[in-house]
Order: sequence, then C-alpha cells, then structure tokens
Amino acid sequence: MKRVLLVEPAYNNPYPPLGLLKISTWHKRKGDDVQLIKDTLHSVALDLFEKKQRCYKKLKDHYNIIYITSLFTYQARFVIESIRYYKNKFPEAQIRVGGIMATLMPEYIKERSGIEAHIGLLRGAENCPPDYSWYPNLSYSISFATRGCPRNCPFCAVRKHEPKFKVKENWPEDIDITKRKIIFWDNNWLASRNFEKDVKRLMKFRNVGITQIDFNQGLDCRLFDEDKVKLLSQIEIKPLRLAFDNCSEDGYIQKAIQLARKYGFKDIRVHVLYNF
Repeated sequence: MKRVLLVEPAYNNPYPPLGLLKISTWHKRKGDDVQLIKDTLHSVALDLFEKKQRCYKKLKDHYNIIYITSLFTYQARFVIESIRYYKNKFPEAQIRVGGIMATLMPEYIKERSGIEAHIGLLRGAENCPPDYSWYPNLSYSISFATRGCPRNCPFCAVRKHEPKFKVKENWPEDIDITKRKIIFWDNNWLASRNFEKDVKRLMKFRNVGITQIDFNQGLDCRLFDEDKVKLLSQIEIKPLRLAFDNCSEDGYIQKAIQLARKYGFKDIRVHVLYNF
C-alpha cells in the first residue's frame, strides 16, 4: 500500500479539482491510502470538507507519491509554491505535476522546481470516475462526453492538452445519481458521433431525478442545426451556452440563437472570444 497525497494549489477555483478526484479513485482501487488537501498561500495544508469550510489537519509523516495539479497559466506562481513546499517537506516522495498549466508550461515548471511535468491526460486515471467523497455536499456530477476538439483553432490550448478528439463511451460512470445536476466540460460536444445517443442517455438520467444539465464550455454555433436543437429541447439544459470565437461565425451565432428560442430555450448565453 502506498501513501498518496493529492494537492490543489492555493489559487481560487469554483469547481473541485476533477483530475485529482479521478486520481483518488484510481489509487483507492489499488488499495492505496489517499489524502486530498487544498494548499494555502503560506504553504499550510488545509483539508477540504463540507460547505467549503476549512480546518487544520496534520500531514502524515511521509508519502510515497504526491500529485500536484494545475489550472490556468496565470496561476503558475501558486503551483510553483506548492511544488517547492512539498518537495522540501517530503524529499523522499515522488512528485508528479500535471494539469492544463503544466501541459502548456512544462519548461517553466522544470526551470523553477526541477520537476518534469506530466503532459496531457493521465491515462490510468482518465477512465476512473471522480471520487466525490472529498466533497460530500457537492450538488452536481462532473464529466466529459468527449475529449479534445476537431477544430484545432490557432488561439485554443485544447489541441495541446487533448490533441485527439475522442468520444467517451463510459461517461455515465462519472454520474452520481443522488446529485440533481450534471456539468459537462466538453470542448465540442456537438461534433460527437454519439450526440444522439448521449441525449437519450441524459433523458434516462432525468427519469431518476437529475433535473439540470449544463455544458459549460459553449456549444459550437456552426454545428447547431434544427435536428440537434430538437434533440436538445428534450433535456433540461440550463443555461444553454453557445460559443462565438471568430468573426467568420457571424451568421451562425444568430441562427443558433433563433433556433434555440424557437424550441423554447429562454436562458441563452454566448461565450465571446476577443483580441486574438
């Protein structure tokens, strides 16, 4: 049995660290002892628990593996601080650093900490469901119905973190049916060959009491046609988020909004990229 420490650095994040939750399940299935903590600006470890409150709890005397996640590149200093702190405190532990910022800036991490960052997704953990036990009061499940995006837009970092567009067949395993909402973090769900199949799956989840679906990254307005919006109207997506990333999409976005209104969507939001 290994002792595993999962660390989310001290940056603000409204969502749980999904990668760490998957890693938690992965290691628990191996019989390992897992601990998840939220770091602080002063490198004092704090536990995550109900109602987003925090309390001090002593770290264990040693760990075999320490995973440190990362999110956005502008939060890099928090990640480096956590790496340095745990590397110094547990010199015998294997330090593994991954996530979006780590994938986009591996040289930065190497230069400032001496650690080789993991690039992209962690294969062993990727197919594991999140370990929601660290967030007992979380009101929603989190999943991906697809990974990556077929568009390869020059401004987008998705192609570096998830270079291949893949349809995930097993995403229903991520869903906790005691929670009333599902949030998907897909980059381009409408491009999935399983789109119609996924809608039918979501309709079944509605039958067990899941009352809201949110694709929070924005749906591709160029793929938003009448057939798709008819299917979408059968599940309670709220809000309906559309992406407007380039002026070449002018016309597509207006049509998508009109179709959404035609089929009864009232809360329609548009993610707009500017200054590229």
